[in-house]
Amino acid sequence: MEDSIRVQEEQNLERCISRIDEIITTDNNFLNRPKESAPLTGEALNVMADKKKDEIRNLEEARQSPYFGRLDFVNEKTPDNIEIYYFGEYHIPLDYVFNWEAPVGKLFYNPLAGEYDSPAGKMTGVVNLKRELLIEEARLLDVVEVPLLPPGAKALPIKQTRVTRQLSESKGSEMKRIIATIQPEQYEQIASTPYRVLIIQGVAGSGKSEVGIHRIAYLLSPYNELDLSISPNRVVFFGPSRVFIKYVSNLLPGLGVERVRQTTIREWLRSTLPGRIRLERRDMLLEKLLRGSREDLTVETKIAKLKVSLQMAYILDGHVRAIRNELINNAIGIVRGKEILISKPRIRKVIKALGNRPLNEQRRMAISRIEQELGRRVLTKLDDSLREDVETQFERFWPKLDYKDVYLELLSDRNTLVTASKGTITEEEARCFSRSISGKSKTFKTEEFAAICYLNYLLNGRIHETGSRGRRIPLFEHVVIDEAQDVSPLEFLLLYLYSSNKSFTILGDIGQCILPHRGISNWGEVKHIFSKEHPYSADIRVSYRATYEITKYANRILKLIAPSLPRAVPYERHGEKPALIRSKSFNEMIKAIAEDVRSFKNQGIQTIAVLCKTSGEASKLQKRLRKEGIDDAMLLDKPGYERTNTAVSSIYLSKGLEYDAVILANARKNNFTDSVLHNRSLYIAVTRAAHYLHIHWFGTLADALVDPTLIPKNKKLTVRKNRKRSKNKRHSARFT
Repeated sequence: MEDSIRVQEEQNLERCISRIDEIITTDNNFLNRPKESAPLTGEALNVMADKKKDEIRNLEEARQSPYFGRLDFVNEKTPDNIEIYYFGEYHIPLDYVFNWEAPVGKLFYNPLAGEYDSPAGKMTGVVNLKRELLIEEARLLDVVEVPLLPPGAKALPIKQTRVTRQLSESKGSEMKRIIATIQPEQYEQIASTPYRVLIIQGVAGSGKSEVGIHRIAYLLSPYNELDLSISPNRVVFFGPSRVFIKYVSNLLPGLGVERVRQTTIREWLRSTLPGRIRLERRDMLLEKLLRGSREDLTVETKIAKLKVSLQMAYILDGHVRAIRNELINNAIGIVRGKEILISKPRIRKVIKALGNRPLNEQRRMAISRIEQELGRRVLTKLDDSLREDVETQFERFWPKLDYKDVYLELLSDRNTLVTASKGTITEEEARCFSRSISGKSKTFKTEEFAAICYLNYLLNGRIHETGSRGRRIPLFEHVVIDEAQDVSPLEFLLLYLYSSNKSFTILGDIGQCILPHRGISNWGEVKHIFSKEHPYSADIRVSYRATYEITKYANRILKLIAPSLPRAVPYERHGEKPALIRSKSFNEMIKAIAEDVRSFKNQGIQTIAVLCKTSGEASKLQKRLRKEGIDDAMLLDKPGYERTNTAVSSIYLSKGLEYDAVILANARKNNFTDSVLHNRSLYIAVTRAAHYLHIHWFGTLADALVDPTLIPKNKKLTVRKNRKRSKNKRHSARFT
């Protein structure tokens, strides 16, 4: 860094710090002045005081690092005047520092754009300087001149840039903000208009989660000048698991966004139901498929896929229509003694007039209208006994419908299924449906949950009944879905129904879908659901999470599982090659993994994950690692797990997460066959690693992991004697 540049930037930083101190002092004086001398009174004074407190809190945090970048812009309207902008996480008044969400921020993240929208209209010109500034504890530590190059051009890096520095750091216990390192393609998605459905296909490690969360912050920011009326408590971020939600939960508050709901789709679906429901704890069909069960799961997988499809929604629609028609046909008049109070034809007419409302809501409205009609006839308010007569007689032909009972009755009766589907499913498929569930079942399968919730929507709508009254579930104003490739079509339809304005950001990677019975095979299924909104698709191809070497290795697997998907473009951050570590036996592999964990910890590696094929394998391995002295080995999905522990997990539970070091356990060919499901699992496993990837096995390495450029450790191993090989076979059976 030239001395003159450093001196100039240090002087600018001093002026900025002085301005911050000046504003803090002024705000404190306002808060500490006697109330009688304040220019405002009452509620207005309280509102202003709260605003000042928030400003002081933000400025005190900003004082440590007021900004992270500088931009020099030559406006074509005033070419002789260079406009200088500094950008930070917080806005500092009087144009000292612009918030990253301000319209001019577009130029910092994409200098070649050459224009931005301002309150005065579109501004066009040329960016002739971009600097990254590293400031800590109000001291300037470093300045990096960023070359302004066209897309695709490679610069010879003179020194480490901020993005390379941040990517090289430990992943830590919480996901980090990327405000200072947002890349042009990421900013384009973050700042995209909310008035459409945005579908982003992003390779593993491309920062999809960060894009989704920063997009929420951008849309809710008062500085973006979008003039939106989105309420934070009507915005939701969906992640793949509770562990993932905990990992990212700090980001939005850190970006100044409160009251945004962060949850899983499974937990949200539970909240839409009026009562409790028992679900299997794990996806048992997926565990069977991963284990390579000896039983033929083809039919079971097909039926599970049908249960989460739009076809299932059509079947449920048809069944509810049939129930309504039957209720109308079975209607009876309301009588008292021998007197007919309301005739059967009149009852039918009242019900038909209610249209397509949820059935239980129609029931409530029909009873209410009949009672109102009776009240008009007797010219007085109905007494309790007459009201009770009406409801009792109505109950005889139209009892309140329970969604669980209706679902079980439908799936248990194959004739009703075929009728409801209008021939879209065969007799054989209906027979398989009826075999998949018992009419007295109390625990439902994972793949049945969406259908049950959809049926509840058809029966109750968005109403949660509490006694005679109901609580209406609010509609979403913006929805962000992460790991969307594992969301079923029926779940997408439910989210669509619970959205007021159909504003969605959908993030995923088809290459990481390992749910053949629940996920989506292509984005066309999603586009069909949102066809009226004309969804917009975008790709993010650069992988930022992993080193160049790990990303190149992962691309070999991606080519096997999804030849049509574009390969990830590795970011130019180099590190160690993936390590292939072969052991002689199962027991030796366990010891080697334990030694690997200890070695990583001795190097100061903060986050370590040991990944296995199934949850059963993970449970057994965790116990063995503890016996080997890895006392902090914890199952990822168990209470008490923290990112500081050594995580032991099935691969599919680790989706969306990232670790400094990943150890893939038992990666032998007998355990991971050359199937699409197993190869996709391996792809997910290797792409969780940011800095180090170690692959352990005994016997023969899985085909998808073989790389001629990597030489396994302990390659020249001799074959053991038969007696010891049989012993190894017994051990390996525990992991098969």
